[in-house]
Amino acid sequence: IHKSLKISFWILLPLLFISGTKGSPDFHVSNYFEGSYELQATGALEQQLCGIVYFENTLETNTQGIQCSTLTLKFTSNESSDQYSMELLITKQNQSSPIKKGKYGVSEDIEGFLNDFDGVFGFANVRSLGEEPFFAKKGKVVITQITELGLRGYIDVALKCAKGTKIFINGSFSAAENRG
Repeated sequence: IHKSLKISFWILLPLLFISGTKGSPDFHVSNYFEGSYELQATGALEQQLCGIVYFENTLETNTQGIQCSTLTLKFTSNESSDQYSMELLITKQNQSSPIKKGKYGVSEDIEGFLNDFDGVFGFANVRSLGEEPFFAKKGKVVITQITELGLRGYIDVALKCAKGTKIFINGSFSAAENRG
């Protein structure tokens, strides 16, 4: 009997510790690591876009000594032959903490990759539409939930290439932290 009680104690003790843990019912742990999205593209590209999305939330100081926070979202296609890719950068200048949940509008006046900016800068490459990249001209990115391991949100952006061709993309995503 003493031996049975001892074994039962060692089996029940770990269960006692585990039973007290809580998780967020709104955000499933599996979504942290999967990083997926479902977006609808209209305009020059009429199709459902699905794939993997990763994020990176960084703090940097530029050459003028201004601190800025940048959240990078990298969207890749599910298919093995990279049919398209898209990247969105959310930047806030004069900020000493990482990007938090909120609504971020596309910055329409960005002239290139090297300029400092506040807001969203986005670009996409779509093989079926040629070699020219598409740049975000209007829209928003909304981060609804964010932790160190994952984030959720949705996008509604209009992208345009130098020829004037437009793509409209909207939908939701659940991004995993980029670990490499």
